[in-house]
Amino acid sequence: MKSWDYKMSTSMETQAGLHSIGGGAALQEHVAVGDWEIQPELNRLQHRHSALYRQLEPRLVQLLCYLAANAHRVLTRDELIHELWPHVVVNENSLTRAISELRKHLAIDASSGRVYVETRPKKGYRL
Repeated sequence: MKSWDYKMSTSMETQAGLHSIGGGAALQEHVAVGDWEIQPELNRLQHRHSALYRQLEPRLVQLLCYLAANAHRVLTRDELIHELWPHVVVNENSLTRAISELRKHLAIDASSGRVYVETRPKKGYRL
């Protein structure tokens, strides 16, 4: 497993363990995001300090992996739609729902106050 501090990531770390999704790069190995470990091959999140895990839909794993691989920058809605659903017609509402679902899966409880996926108004999203 690779520990990922997305605020301190280097371009070399960003390139390691990536594979192409829709022409872009996304993680394909286990990576820590806060209290969670992304397990892309199992389509799940495993809590790093407990036995808690969350099974995710493949599209949510792809979204989270793409966000983690590009954690150093804000990703526009158009880029996310183009990279994650390149041959599918989706509207912005589909991405909004996917981000919302991902946030729910990442939250351990409502009172934690931890935000993993940041919305940058009029710009996009950032892990």
